[in-house]
Amino acid sequence: MSQSNQTFYSVDKLMALDTTYAISMGERSRGKTYSALCYGIKGVVSSNYKNKFAIIRRWDVDFQGKRGKTLFDALVANNEVSKLTNNKWDSVYYYGGRWWFEKHSEDGKKERSEEPFAYAFALNTFEHDKSTSYPDIKFICFDEFISRFQYLGDEFNVFLNVISTIVRYRDDVRVLMLGNTVSMENPYFHEMGIYYKAKSMTPGQTLKFRHGDSGMTIALEFTDSNESGKPSDIYFDFKTSGAEMITSGAWEIGKYPRLPFWCKILPKDIVFKYFVLVYDEILQCEVIHKDNIFFTYVHKKTTPLQDENNDLIFSFEQDPRFNWRCDILRPYDSVGKKIKYFFTSNSVFYQSNEVGELMNTYLQHFM
Repeated sequence: MSQSNQTFYSVDKLMALDTTYAISMGERSRGKTYSALCYGIKGVVSSNYKNKFAIIRRWDVDFQGKRGKTLFDALVANNEVSKLTNNKWDSVYYYGGRWWFEKHSEDGKKERSEEPFAYAFALNTFEHDKSTSYPDIKFICFDEFISRFQYLGDEFNVFLNVISTIVRYRDDVRVLMLGNTVSMENPYFHEMGIYYKAKSMTPGQTLKFRHGDSGMTIALEFTDSNESGKPSDIYFDFKTSGAEMITSGAWEIGKYPRLPFWCKILPKDIVFKYFVLVYDEILQCEVIHKDNIFFTYVHKKTTPLQDENNDLIFSFEQDPRFNWRCDILRPYDSVGKKIKYFFTSNSVFYQSNEVGELMNTYLQHFM
């Protein structure tokens, strides 16, 4: 397969919808970040270098050392920086969370732009940026907002605080969020109220809708996959969700322990029940005693809670009622310690991988 057969994604169509938030999700290595960086530079150049843009990542290590220095390398190597700046600049210099344009002359000299054109923001260190003003930033790109692993505690509100730091009292800043299809169960889909919209979308589909009463608009795009494929697809010809995500953009779903085929739970086997609230889903957790074995079985509860004042309930939010708690893995009484034991001893089984993803999302919230 020739590399020339591959077509890359462009954010231009999505951004042309002119929404408050634009969300692009799809397969890895589709060119989302590359296109977003190009879009950012176009905005800088079209404003005669008055406007800047921001790049958000979850961790500050994503900007440290070579990670920050090489972010624009693909654009430099493809002469994209030269094309977008009409040959005024041909390279990019990085230092201290900021990027400047550079021009290299034949005699080895370098000319550098007076001001940076882009700024780095890491969610885990956002407190350091709160007192700084960024009135020239008109475009924000949050790269890899969907994680397969760990999110920050209360991450969505941390993200909103970073947005607030940048926009202040303005309404002229565009926010683009880029994510690989690695997990449907993420705080952004749930907190932004787009979980079911995203879940129902197919590659190549775009939705635009209003949200709330303030006039906020959101555009959601499930990027189409590369019909001709990628040369690297030969490494991922496996029937796993991870491989399918890389090659076609299908959602990657982790594999979680399911009940053995021989284990049929009867009502008499349930010795204790408790519930875990994950956004708008209710997980019913049952401590099972069967054949002299104790374990926990987790499944979705499709009916409302029956006794919120007495049932043991875990949720993201603090609640003063004695039966409501937050972190399963940090117990403070004997019942909580017994529940924790099942999770730390690999004695928890799930109704489906989707239920396992929901529980994993809950547990990660407190890590």
